[in-house]
Amino acid sequence: MTARPYLTATSLAAYQHFNCGLYIHNTYHTTTEAISNPHVGKSDYLFKRGIEWEKTLFTWLENSGLLLRIPAFPLDPAILIEKILADDRTHFFIAGITFLSPQTELDKRFIENDVTRIRFGTGKPDLIEITRKDNKIFWRVIDAKASKQTKTSHYIQIYFYVVCLNYIFDGTPFRPMESAAVWLPPKGAVCRCLPSLEDIKDIFISTLASVLDKVIFREIPLAIGSAAEDVYWHYGPSCQGCPYETKCRLSTREQGKLGCIPNLAKEDVEILHHFARLMKEASPSTTKPTTTNDSLTDIEELHWLIKEQGILQRASKLSPTVVEFAREILACPKKLETSEVLPYSAIVEAAKEQKIELIPRINYTCPSREDVAIVISIIRDIESVSSTGVYFCTSVHCNAASSPLQPVIFSEAKNFVKNLAALIRGFQNNMSRGSFQFYTWSTNEKSLLEKILVDAASDCSEDREDIELCIVALVQGTPLLSTNFQPILFPNVISQILSKETMSRTHYMECLLRLGISADGDTETLQKRLNRFFLRGTGNLTYRHAWEPPVVVSLKKEVERQLALPIPGYWDLPSCSSILLPATPNCPSEDEIAADYRIAGRMERCQDGLFRRNNTIYSVLICLRSRAVTQNGKSLLVNEAKPLATTSIVLCKEPTIRKLYFMQEMEVLLRLHEIQKRRMNRCDPYPSLRYLGTVQEVTEMEHAFAILSDNFDMSSTGVFYDLLLIRISPTDQETDSPVEILFDDLVFSALVIPPNSYGISKWEEQHSRVKNAISLARIRGFQPSANGHGTVHLHVWGSTELVLGGTYRLTPRLVDFNTRKTLSSLLDLDIRWATSQSTVDGPLHRNIPYLQLIYDAQSFGKVAVSAQYRKFGHSLQKRYRALKQSVGEKTAGLILKTSQYNAAQHIFANRLSIVWGPPGNKYYIPDAQFLIYIFNTYKGTGKTHTICLSILRLLETQYHYEGPRRKIIFITGVTTMAIESCQIKLCSLVERYKIANRSVSTWLKEITIEFLNNGYNHPLPLNDSRSYIYAGTIYQVSPNKYCFNLLFQNAYSYLLR
Repeated sequence: MTARPYLTATSLAAYQHFNCGLYIHNTYHTTTEAISNPHVGKSDYLFKRGIEWEKTLFTWLENSGLLLRIPAFPLDPAILIEKILADDRTHFFIAGITFLSPQTELDKRFIENDVTRIRFGTGKPDLIEITRKDNKIFWRVIDAKASKQTKTSHYIQIYFYVVCLNYIFDGTPFRPMESAAVWLPPKGAVCRCLPSLEDIKDIFISTLASVLDKVIFREIPLAIGSAAEDVYWHYGPSCQGCPYETKCRLSTREQGKLGCIPNLAKEDVEILHHFARLMKEASPSTTKPTTTNDSLTDIEELHWLIKEQGILQRASKLSPTVVEFAREILACPKKLETSEVLPYSAIVEAAKEQKIELIPRINYTCPSREDVAIVISIIRDIESVSSTGVYFCTSVHCNAASSPLQPVIFSEAKNFVKNLAALIRGFQNNMSRGSFQFYTWSTNEKSLLEKILVDAASDCSEDREDIELCIVALVQGTPLLSTNFQPILFPNVISQILSKETMSRTHYMECLLRLGISADGDTETLQKRLNRFFLRGTGNLTYRHAWEPPVVVSLKKEVERQLALPIPGYWDLPSCSSILLPATPNCPSEDEIAADYRIAGRMERCQDGLFRRNNTIYSVLICLRSRAVTQNGKSLLVNEAKPLATTSIVLCKEPTIRKLYFMQEMEVLLRLHEIQKRRMNRCDPYPSLRYLGTVQEVTEMEHAFAILSDNFDMSSTGVFYDLLLIRISPTDQETDSPVEILFDDLVFSALVIPPNSYGISKWEEQHSRVKNAISLARIRGFQPSANGHGTVHLHVWGSTELVLGGTYRLTPRLVDFNTRKTLSSLLDLDIRWATSQSTVDGPLHRNIPYLQLIYDAQSFGKVAVSAQYRKFGHSLQKRYRALKQSVGEKTAGLILKTSQYNAAQHIFANRLSIVWGPPGNKYYIPDAQFLIYIFNTYKGTGKTHTICLSILRLLETQYHYEGPRRKIIFITGVTTMAIESCQIKLCSLVERYKIANRSVSTWLKEITIEFLNNGYNHPLPLNDSRSYIYAGTIYQVSPNKYCFNLLFQNAYSYLLR
């Protein structure tokens, strides 16, 4: 007799993981067509890791007195309830709960949705958490998962348990909590880590229900109730590990489905289906070609639609967004002059003809050559949740005849950094001028390599020089923030700071000593010595552009970008090498090598597998280079490898300031990389233009351009020349490097255009191609036209002569006037920190408020007089409320609303206040000085009123307790208008004060309110007992002339300036 089919929570999790209706259909109907796949061994290890984590967790809970174990077989709900009620602990967890699914109640849900009723088997949640509170008993489901993070497959399991237990506990004293949870292990091997309640990851049941009710009670029943041939499925990367994978792979190839295109996600398939429908709609009268089967496969149809004359252009007019998405997926080239999509796709061609095709696009990240290629393979520790590396193979492949022969290096985790550093030092000593490139196979392997080096930086057992050498050579960007190695990225900016800023001899000496340079001589000598250091150039010490090879290249990504392989679904190194290098021996898979590593006595076989793997990776690299060549013999790999980076400039000493400095540089670098990637991929946000000629406006000449696309609103870009204008030649090809990638954005980012003599000298330093082909531009105006196009007027600066009737494109450039000022302030703070430690009262640096905040945030407690100030502030609020009743509405402005009053009271009690608008309060700091920030992004919320009245109340309070004492207050903001409104409001409130109470005129007479038009020439405050209130932009302040007791600022991001 055949057993009745059913699903389990594990089946639901697998459905979410594979995202496949055919999987759940086959699973429910117990198909016998499942074939073992190569990933089963890996699944066994993952299952073992999960069991180990459960054992560790349950043992810890038991030792902590938090666990109740019950027999692991289905219990009657009444017995289960009795056991829970018998336990008098206020908080504990139950393990071993097993229940039969409440099928009757579940069937009602299926009937409501008018779908096939499906059966569920036994439910076995890992843990049920019980909490007693206010004479009530609350429960929730917690599942233990040995993963680094929660996944959708975890959520569907715990939600299914919640649904079932809600029915089982219905009518009992138990109440469900609002959340369910997944309990993850801490980092490290699950058998050695100590669990923590902080690793319980909650999620609201309502959030799960809004999504998963539809999945469990509609999508899954529909898939199960349909015939197998009617269930939608797609064979792609998510199918790895599915027991039905082999059959689906064969069916995909036989039926010519879109899965014949490798690495195609389900979302991409939906876009391509939409694209195909759009193409048919664009050409309804076109006759399909005939085939022997009298119907076209998905791949054949896509090939025909792309090739058919004119269909792509008509489809682009119907839906340009869909066509652009499809073009990116299929790597269709474009005609640069018109942005017209060309009717060819190497990816579709490879899938249809079952042969390797070259994707004709430039590759910037994979070098065309190097003297030394270093390939690294890593065996992951699959038994550890942190997935670190346990065994490494490093092989060296040399092109240079003079390079010494290097052995293959096999390393355990504890020796990897030391061995790698020794290898780098060897090349540093023998081939310092050679070009080097590190390779891994996958991006995951590259990320793991970075993680291993970053983790080693915090491991005291590692040699500091070894780890620093490895990090400088192999790690770039944001991962460095997790270490103490944050090198200077922009030495040219440092050069500008040191040459232009007014710095003391002490500052120059400190910088020189940090760079390992002699600090003897006078100030001028030291300055010249520093300039010479930076003018010499720092070679490989600077950042890398987005269009340069990274320090570590992931080869799989480069092959996927450059070659279309006829492999359905997805491919790995063995399948890639078998088609690219059919004559070479088979390459073992990662799972096979890892299995050999874990089995005792197979280390030699494991090393042989790693050796073959590294050789295969290098052979694939050579094959890629030989194939990535155009018909005229031009290589599409346009860059060569760079010299090995082994040293870096670390200028800031204080760790937190150094990280802030690096973060500021990284923010700029990421913006620059984003701009450069757009240029590399020719993804300009503006349409192409045709030059019409000059137009004389009231003040200056403008250049008119016709927009070569449908209506596109090109509004003015303001005063900055933030665009590059480049002419498009009819002979330009997508396989040509765009000239704008040679433009040095950093040099011009902080220069005003039109430039002065210094700016012109910097323009002359630009690449000759840049000077001959690029102009700087800003949009001055846009005029739409009735025919769907428009005209845009530009101001243009540059040495290039515009060609009447020529086609041009616009692309953004980096404009940044703030970075140099911010970096200069941080460097100044760091030097003051280093040179003043012995001259301040203790290590808290109270004489440098911002540095104190960075260096020891805990030292920023409350002001000593806060209690009496707050008490007096409260009395002021009461007094002016009473005055309003006696004097009338003329004094109403002296009363603060509740939220404004709370903000003012916070200002009275703390050295630093950050007040958000509408006013609330946060932040605190001790000392006699006050720094008060008001941040508000909304108009009409009472920000100006709060600022001004708080100032006057604070002055009145201090006068009450301390008498007449000179105070200097500075009110600043982003715009002059906002500052002027503060000045007007202050004067208005002073008049209201005079009306309210004549006795206050004594301290009011001691107040002077002035507006700063030019802080450098403005008279200094007198050395008397008056209070001076200045209002002006932050740029009006001369740091050598003013020292403030109180600062109100409208945007705290301007603090560093």
